[in-house]
Amino acid sequence: MGKHRWGERQVLHVAMVRSGPLQQQHHLTTLCRFLVDSGFSLDFFSLQAPFEDEIWFGQQVPGMRVHWVGKWGGRGIGRFIRGGLALRRALQETRFDILYVVDSWTLPYLFVATWGHMGFGGKPLVYHTFDLITPEGHGRAYVGLERYAARRSRLNVNTDRSRAEVAKLMFGLKERPLAVPLRLARDAVLPGWDEGRREAILGSERRGNEILAVYPTALRTDRLSKEVILAFAKLPPNYHLVTIDAGGSYAMECHEVMRNNGLQHRIHLLPPMTHQAVLELCACADIGLIFHDIDAGIGNYFCHPGRLAYYVALGLPFVAAEVPAMSALVYRYGLGGCCSPYEPAAIAEAIRELCEGSIPLTDRRRHILEVFESKLHYGYEAQALVSALERIRSGLTRA
Repeated sequence: MGKHRWGERQVLHVAMVRSGPLQQQHHLTTLCRFLVDSGFSLDFFSLQAPFEDEIWFGQQVPGMRVHWVGKWGGRGIGRFIRGGLALRRALQETRFDILYVVDSWTLPYLFVATWGHMGFGGKPLVYHTFDLITPEGHGRAYVGLERYAARRSRLNVNTDRSRAEVAKLMFGLKERPLAVPLRLARDAVLPGWDEGRREAILGSERRGNEILAVYPTALRTDRLSKEVILAFAKLPPNYHLVTIDAGGSYAMECHEVMRNNGLQHRIHLLPPMTHQAVLELCACADIGLIFHDIDAGIGNYFCHPGRLAYYVALGLPFVAAEVPAMSALVYRYGLGGCCSPYEPAAIAEAIRELCEGSIPLTDRRRHILEVFESKLHYGYEAQALVSALERIRSGLTRA
């Protein structure tokens, strides 16, 4: 491509690569929209997503060019080889200044596409992961591949400072990865309070004093759904829970717990839903819940889920698992409370304290919306990403 002449500020061309479905990935659309709105030229290369996702994704981010590279079946290395070679051809046909790879499961394709160098044509590599590969859940080769990619990158990006610090130590990096938390954009279009939807959930026999807690995740072992259900057995009868039933043996066990505790009319189960439907569900609730089995893996321990972004953007107070990163955020900004996720009595106590404490829920909502507008929207901390990419630009200028 040759050297740039930067007499005037030139547009920085970014080639972003990601493997996996694109629909319902709000964190991805938020990132891409932010980069485009910040003045970057963005080509997005999609692997292993349905073809129709390309059209949908392009509509979410005006100005971004989406390239569907392909979709390959099988469980062996063949799909990585075919996908990697296709990606290489696509990159060769595109002008870009920075190669920006998203998520660890994209790395095998990138490894093939770059002949193992994790770089392309001397362009700087940025590695942005919304999670962190951990030894207890993956083979050594996969962890080693992420370590190699992180070391080869000019910039590493993660979702919070705790994960970033662990990645720095695990991978032997010279610098701590940049932390860009999962948030919604300040100008995101969000649903409002829907009394009709709330009534449809609670039923026609509602009395008007119900407290509706939303737990927008499937009934799963690692989400400690049984513990949450049992917590509602310890709460007054006006406390209701709405969550998602995606089927399976564990979900059937949860049904039995509900029957044994007479909770069928207070635990409301909905089928799997779209991202927009989740937002609408959260918008008609009084409080939210965020729990994980924090002993199951490092990702659950750091606990920085998308639900946090929904709750804050909608002004929804919540109770979350008591882990350091989450507790620090919750109590620093007055977002709700934290407790042990393993003890139903502790969960019930934390919920009652949030709902019946000295601060009315309406005041908490108002406060959380103010915090979202000032500090907990995506652009507030993502501005550091723009600055980091601009520093890479400066390096290109001197090259």
